[in-house]
Amino acid sequence: MKASALIKPLLAALGGFFCVVLCCDSSADPFRFPKRTFPGGIVSLEPLFEYWKMPHPDSATNAPVRPLAAWKLVRGKVTQERMSGWVVDAQVFSPPPTTNRTLRIFLLHAPVTEKAEFENLTAERDQLIANKGAAGRGFYSAQTFANSDGYASAVASGEKARRLRQEASEMQQKANTYSSNEKSIEARLKEIDLALEKYSWTLMPTSPAYPAYYGSAIGKEYIVEWFALDTGTFQFGLPVFDCGFYLSH
Repeated sequence: MKASALIKPLLAALGGFFCVVLCCDSSADPFRFPKRTFPGGIVSLEPLFEYWKMPHPDSATNAPVRPLAAWKLVRGKVTQERMSGWVVDAQVFSPPPTTNRTLRIFLLHAPVTEKAEFENLTAERDQLIANKGAAGRGFYSAQTFANSDGYASAVASGEKARRLRQEASEMQQKANTYSSNEKSIEARLKEIDLALEKYSWTLMPTSPAYPAYYGSAIGKEYIVEWFALDTGTFQFGLPVFDCGFYLSH
């Protein structure tokens, strides 16, 4: 089951200071990397993942026993990056998924690589969107000149007609090049948007300096969505959660 099917219906009910942070446009699958390593050994989160996906009745009498009670789903915006971890304004979920707390936490072993991958993709996306706009404007200008010279050459004669036909041909070639570039950019943008589906992100607010393009705001901001261990300790005055080192298999 995709995370969006589990999490997105819940967001409308979440209020408070961090609502804007969490109402994002894409939600990652949180049931990834079920093997986490700590100095004491390897923890398997598979029992917790299976439990999380179960129906949770309103009555506690028939509720299944919850494994790994100290592990929570942490979801929110990174407000500060430190050498030892991240400060996150988060919703901390416990099964059933509607049970949550709004906390500012300190996240150890944060998914630094995942965030870097996301930011590389969005940086490329932003540049491609700018290039797409330039290609579109170039195509319109070149095509307009090509059509104008073509029409003019039809009623001209002699050297003037030859010159206008040559100019029309050159401008048409430019228009075709711009059109080809624009199609290549659109194809790469589709690839990037598909790749971004595996991350959680929210749209950055639009402004005159950061307008909307390509059907959505140009800026996409990374959102943490990971299962992490509630350590019961504090650092920098914040409750500490720990993702652990994750294994791909």
